[in-house]
Formats: sequence, C-alpha cells, structure tokens
Amino acid sequence: MDVSRATEESIKVWIALGGVVLPFLWHRIPQEKVRQGALIGLTVIACLNYVRYDFSRFRFPDGYDLIHYYMSSRYFDEVGYFDLYPAAFLVDQENGPYDPDHSRVRLTTSDGVYEFRPLGDAIERGRELREQRFTPERWASFERDFLYLQRETRLTRGTWRDLTEDHGFNGTPTWLMVARPLAQLVPATQVNLLCLLDILLLFVALALLRKAYGWPVMLWTLYFLAVTYSWRWTVPGRVFLRHDWFCSLLIAVALIKLGKPLWAGVATGYGGLMRLFPVVWLYGVAAKAAALVIKQRRLDVKAHRQALVLALGFTASVVVLEGATAAVIGVDTIREHIEKISEHVSTDELTSRRIGFAIGYGHHWRLRPTHITPARKAEIAAASKERLAIAFVVLLALAWGLRRSRDDEAYAYGFVPFFLLSTASYYYYSARATLVVAHAADLEKLRNRVGLASLFAIEVFANWAETRHAGHRMFLVGGVSQLLMVYVVLMTGWLIYDARRADALEAEAAAKAAAAPPPASEPPEEAPAKAPAEASPPKRKGRSKRKKRPAS
Repeated sequence: MDVSRATEESIKVWIALGGVVLPFLWHRIPQEKVRQGALIGLTVIACLNYVRYDFSRFRFPDGYDLIHYYMSSRYFDEVGYFDLYPAAFLVDQENGPYDPDHSRVRLTTSDGVYEFRPLGDAIERGRELREQRFTPERWASFERDFLYLQRETRLTRGTWRDLTEDHGFNGTPTWLMVARPLAQLVPATQVNLLCLLDILLLFVALALLRKAYGWPVMLWTLYFLAVTYSWRWTVPGRVFLRHDWFCSLLIAVALIKLGKPLWAGVATGYGGLMRLFPVVWLYGVAAKAAALVIKQRRLDVKAHRQALVLALGFTASVVVLEGATAAVIGVDTIREHIEKISEHVSTDELTSRRIGFAIGYGHHWRLRPTHITPARKAEIAAASKERLAIAFVVLLALAWGLRRSRDDEAYAYGFVPFFLLSTASYYYYSARATLVVAHAADLEKLRNRVGLASLFAIEVFANWAETRHAGHRMFLVGGVSQLLMVYVVLMTGWLIYDARRADALEAEAAAKAAAAPPPASEPPEEAPAKAPAEASPPKRKGRSKRKKRPAS
C-alpha cells in the first residue's frame, strides 16, 4: 500500500486514543483473555500502521541517517567529527550536484563551533582531505558508498538539503569503538545487514520485558512505540545502531525486576557511554536509597543491596568500556567529542526539533512563529537559573515520593531528570517507554492508570499537531513539553501522596501493635496422672521341672 507519512500520523491519532481509554477499562474487564485480546488488537494495528502497511519499505535504508552514522564510522580515520560534509560535497559536485540550487552548508570548526559557509569552502576543504588523508583506494570506496546512500535510498533533494544544515555526526567515542569495525566489514550496498542490529536488540529487550513482567507489559510497550511521535524517525531496521541506548534502558528495567541488578548496571553503563544522557536513569534508584537513609537515619546495607550492586555494575561497565575506548579510539578523539557536543547542546544551537522543560517553560500556544527564533533562544537562556531552581525542587520531591516504590519503578522515573535538565531531539523521547513499563506493570493502582493514559494522550496531541498544523514545529514541541511538565508534576505529587499514605498506615499498624495488651498468662496445665502399671503375674520361685524324655 502507498501510505504517506501524513496519512500514517493521522491514523495514529485514533489508534493512540485506544491507549487513553483502555487503561481505565483494564480492571473493569473481568476476563483476562478479553483484556489481552483488546491490547493485542491495538498493538497489531499500531505496528501495521507504523510500517505503513508495507514491509518492503525496509528494503530501502535511511540515507539521511546512514550518511551520518555509517559513513562517519566507516571513514572516521579520514573525516573524524568535523570533515564529513566537505568530503561528501566534493563527491556530490564531481558526480553531478544532487541539488544544483544548493549554495551553503553547515560546517564545524576544529574547536566545535557550528557555522554556515559557502558551498565553495566545503569543496575546497574536501580537496585538501582527499590529498592529505585518503589513499586512492579509500577515496574510491568513500565515493562509491556515499553515492549509493545519496542516490539509491530514496533520499529526496529536500532531505539532502536538510542534511547539509544538520549538526552532523555526534556519536560518542564508545559508540565508534563498537560501530567502526562493523561498518568497515560491510559495504554500503549491504548496509541493510547492519540495520538489522537494532531489530535484534529490540527483540531482546521485549523478550526480557515479557519474562520479567508478562505479555501485557511487553505489548503495552510495543503499542506505545508504534504510536509515539518520537519514532517517526529514526525507524528501526533502516538505521545503524541508533536504538542501542534505548534498548539498554528497557533491558535494565527488566533485569532489575528479575533481581539481576549487577547486569542492569552494566546495561545502564553501556547506554550511558553510547549517548551520555541515559546515565540519569540511575537517579530514581539513587534518590530512593537516599530518601530511605534520611528517613531511617542510617544506612542499611542489606536493605540497599540492590541499589549498591546496580551502582557496582554501572561503575565496572563504564571503567572497562571507557578504558577500552581510550586504548582503541584514542584520548584525542574523546576530547574532540567533548568539544563538539558541548557546542551542540548550547542554547544558541537549539532547534525546533528539541523537547524539554526549557522548551515548555514560557511556551505560548500559538502557531507563530513556526520555528524557534533568536528571541525565543534568548528567553530560554535568560530563564536558565529560574528553571534550574524549579528542577531542583521537583527532583527533591520526586526522591521523597519514590522512597516507597519498587526499584524497577524508581529506575523508570529516571526519565524525569532527563526531561528537566536537557533539551534533546524529539526522537530521544522514545525513552518514555520506561515509564510505560512502570505504569503498565501495576494497573490496579489509579495512579498508574492515569499515568499510562496520560502518556498516550500526549501522543494523540503530537500526532494531531503534526497532521493538523504540519510545519509548525514550535507549536508541537512546545505543546508536548508543557504536557510533559503537567505529567511530571502530577506523578510526583501522587507518588508523595501514596508514600505518605503508606507511611501512615504502617505507623497506625505499629501503634496498634504496641498498644495491644499482652495475652493473659494462664497457669501451666498439670501433667496428666501417670496410669498405674499393669500388674504382672507373680513369678514362680524355684526352678521349673522338665519332663524327662524316655530313653530310646
């Protein structure tokens, strides 16, 4: 079927509405098979719609993403973090410009500064790279791979123009250590094989969720992923190791539930070194442990064993992987990445594709301007201290509210500091799936029913905004950010309420136990009289006479 992305997203609005309604009906439907049947039906429809009813789309990898991640890792020794675009534009110009009207490109200087430069500057830099860094064989390979991804993967000219105004490749050095040998083994014409890695990792994560929580939680997670706006791009199966960090978070939640905190820490360390920000998912468990220490006024190693083992696994993972990265990739590469990413996350580089507390704070529900303006960037920068103070208060409140939560639930709420403290691209917000797991794991609680329905309601809005007001990015990302602000405040307050209620019930039970009178003492029961021994027959005195046998 030839279904456009706009049609797919308009259908998503109605499919996501099922995720708003079903949580409230879940405990009202007594038959388990009926509940699960409804969930299975919604999940299947959502997945079919996500692939636009045509699995053949996966024959064509995502040229936009692979030019950044596949080409940069395969030829990192030559182009590094800063010179992919110059080399690519030289190939483009020498083989007939893909977009003849294109005149500028965003380049990154060696100190990490982004700036738009004339196309001629990029081409001149490309010639220097070819002469100084490439061998003739490597340049021929680069040219062949790039032209395939640019011209044989349905990359439109408009998308090509967007690509050249992107911030470029930002993969971490540890990601490079993992991806580079794989990319060097596989030519671009066979890159679909590398794209299957994300599907494999997703399968592992979902299988562990099923083992830890059961089929319904796994299905709720898959259902959410199929309707979330955050997965409109990048699509698993069409990109190269772009969801490994995400899968590591789902795997870690499942492993905590299964009582394997050491491996959950290892998974978190891997995800953190792949994308940096997944580290904050440790906040929930650490905050819960700290709140309990404050409440009990002592550190109970036995009670906090799981949190301590989780931290041990994380630390070991980071030490081993970062040490291997420094040895294989080099310390200079780590330094270059820090320089580039620090500029990338600055307020001046904010775009209308970012979501976060900073975007939602002060957002007005207007369609204009369609994209972020310099004035809006200045407002966001000016309010940074105010936002930081609010975030600090919310995070303290969240820590207090999580003290009664399960460790896997506390881990899932690591999304909250990610939302409050960063402004990440919209596709990283698929990480809300950890909250879907936490809510779906216990739908007997009204808080979890409301939380799960709220997450799906935000997706209803996002897909509606993209369909009804296409191109009005600030309306969409600002609206999603403000709705997430409401969700965070609501869930934090509810967690505190539930925790205080549990404390009160526990104190009441303890008071009743202390006030209850001890059971009345009763005199010990007398031992039953011993029955007299039966009289034995009197023994005969003397020796018994024996008859003599007659002699034979």
